[in-house]
Amino acid sequence: MPLQTRRWNDPREPGDGFRLLICRYRPRGVRKADETWDEWWPRLGPSRELHAAFYGKTEAPIGWEKYRARYLQEMKAQWIAIDALAKRLSAGESIT
Repeated sequence: MPLQTRRWNDPREPGDGFRLLICRYRPRGVRKADETWDEWWPRLGPSRELHAAFYGKTEAPIGWEKYRARYLQEMKAQWIAIDALAKRLSAGESIT
């Protein structure tokens, strides 16, 4: 029942189990056949607004602590998806 993290382009390994891509934007130039993940859940990634704020798209970039606080606040609204993942882990499934 481990929860593991990897980069989206890391090769699949035995024991990875269900591979979940969590990011707002799908990686560019990756063909469907070359995906290393089973599902993509963009709603668990930072919002477009938060992503833009961190990279300074509309004003000066925000710092890590502000980014972290805002992201954790956004995730409170995603409790159903997070709970679903927690149940899968509790049932013994591996998630990467």
